[in-house]
Amino acid sequence: MKTESIPMKVRADDKLILAGPDIGRLFELHDLIRNFGPEHKFISSISSEDSLEDTAKHLIKAVDDFASDKDYEFHILQKIDGALVGCVGLHERRNNVQNYEIGYWIGAGYSGQGYATRACIMARDIALTMFKPNRIEILAQATNKASRRVAEKAGFVFEVAFAKYYRDNEGELDEGCVYSYPI
Repeated sequence: MKTESIPMKVRADDKLILAGPDIGRLFELHDLIRNFGPEHKFISSISSEDSLEDTAKHLIKAVDDFASDKDYEFHILQKIDGALVGCVGLHERRNNVQNYEIGYWIGAGYSGQGYATRACIMARDIALTMFKPNRIEILAQATNKASRRVAEKAGFVFEVAFAKYYRDNEGELDEGCVYSYPI
């Protein structure tokens, strides 16, 4: 992955902007995370119980990783007012074969508006145009029907489900569903 060719404001469509992580959005990001609802139980890396310090550490790592070619976490912003609505990540999984995974979450007040699908399409297009991947995939918990619909709407095709693949933030085991984008 080569960040020198990726500007901080990466992609935009008529509703959204994908932008690199910005420490100036710490409080806005923390508010989104603090207001996670039951639909966010599938996110195990962050929690509504995270402190401001936890969110700051996560955001600082995201900024550092973006700048050092380790990982890309983008802020999803509404184009109309610049409000932060969620995050989408583009993660290189097997760099010797150019495989990427897209992960995403949308804040509680913004779900159901197509933002996740749009953001996944934009992240997918970044990978396709900038990294020439051999594979792009989305992994979703089997019981996370909304996330599975996002993958399908973004053009990804279901491949396989792995038993006992995920543990949600409530400690429940779930199958992991793998979706890939036909390249």
